[in-house]
Amino acid sequence: MLIPSFTSEWLRKVSLSVNKFAALKVDIHRELQNLERLTLELSTVLTTTSPNTAVRVRATGSVIHDFYTGVEKIFRRIAARVDQDLPRGEDWHVQLLNE
Repeated sequence: MLIPSFTSEWLRKVSLSVNKFAALKVDIHRELQNLERLTLELSTVLTTTSPNTAVRVRATGSVIHDFYTGVEKIFRRIAARVDQDLPRGEDWHVQLLNE
């Protein structure tokens, strides 16, 4: 027979864990939607602007930067919720991707 206080504490921890991962799933889904939107934007830039122009290069670079930042946000959210720690220091970006 389980002690009631132990059981309720265990259920509370399991519930918090499930909620934590449910929230993470929602966050990742939202970021993936943003990445899909950026993919469409890049396609538009590449099909509607003249090749080798400064505007096309800058627009392409901007979209690629936003895409990378979106991927980085996903990794940061995973690290914060799963590992409960974010890398620190000058090379925190590299550490985050390696983790």
